[in-house]
Amino acid sequence: MTAEQQGQLNSYRLIDQSKQIVAIPIDRAMGIVVQDLAAGKNPLPVPASQPATSSRPGSPNREP
Repeated sequence: MTAEQQGQLNSYRLIDQSKQIVAIPIDRAMGIVVQDLAAGKNPLPVPASQPATSSRPGSPNREP
């Protein structure tokens, strides 16, 4: 990987101030997801504008 890519994966940075979007280090993000899963939380909530079903094969929420 390039130094720039490594920096993006391993640093905190502001993505969009007006939308309050930031990036966090990948290790920290993975830790948060693991904690949420262990606590029974969905780490990736579905926005209200999108359906809660998935069309991915093998997904438990897949529509017939």
